[in-house]
Amino acid sequence: MVLSEYFLKSNFALSKVIGLYLSLKINLYVDKSFIDFLKIKSLLKGSKRTVLTGTGVLIIYFNDFIIKYPLGCHSRNALNKEYQNYIILKENHQLSSLVNYYLKQQDNYYIMEKLFNVDNLMLDYKYVYTHLSKITSTPITMFEVLEKKIFQQAFKLISTSTEVLETFLEEREKILIISMHGDLTQYNIMKNKNNEVSLIDLDRFTMNGFLYLDRIHFTVEYYAKKKNSNYFLIIQNFLLKKNISYESLFYLLIYFLYRIGIENDERVILPRIYYEEINRTIFQFIKVIEKGKKYEI
Repeated sequence: MVLSEYFLKSNFALSKVIGLYLSLKINLYVDKSFIDFLKIKSLLKGSKRTVLTGTGVLIIYFNDFIIKYPLGCHSRNALNKEYQNYIILKENHQLSSLVNYYLKQQDNYYIMEKLFNVDNLMLDYKYVYTHLSKITSTPITMFEVLEKKIFQQAFKLISTSTEVLETFLEEREKILIISMHGDLTQYNIMKNKNNEVSLIDLDRFTMNGFLYLDRIHFTVEYYAKKKNSNYFLIIQNFLLKKNISYESLFYLLIYFLYRIGIENDERVILPRIYYEEINRTIFQFIKVIEKGKKYEI
């Protein structure tokens, strides 16, 4: 039975069937072997709506909770990491207040309490960032940073010489290590039914993150949404500004390398334009560094 016929027999509206079917067909992160028709049918009973995320997670909404169902290796691993990090935060007395909701593992999917949009995004963002940045550890050298797997992965995605970038980064001796959400955006800061701030999508959370990266990510994604753009263009626009400080340029480059490194999944072939944008942005970084300009974001 084809997918569209299956969902039609499950009493789905035709428009929803077509939308979901097309989404599954074009989503780079969906693996057909993960689509268990009988399991999905049973999970859909009583649901209000469904959403397929860009990274291959089928989210099924109910009145009081949601189900997160992975449809590929990437989404399965991400949801597993999210659950593990949720437990870590729950057990940390300094950060447990950020996860005042339930998230449960059930077979090969996850059940999470339904959360709500925050009332004051900037105020709640500052609350979250302040809590996360309280937990720091011993600074590490830039040599240790660049030797990390995630940065090695990033450099592999760059087609031009990286000597200028590495020299620029190595001029700074150390960088402060702090706890970091890794994907801190307006969509991942929510509130529970008691109006308490809650963090979701924790698959990139780490206790060994880097100073300012959450702040930069929040800013980049905020403007990307506001301008209906992508993060490559937002960063390129930052680089075109005059009088950007040396420190801001340094952290922006660390952020960019970290981001493309963490987005790199060897099992998923991304569109050619993605790699073209990486190198276009890197070219802009190199151009700015070689000119020796100072910036202020």
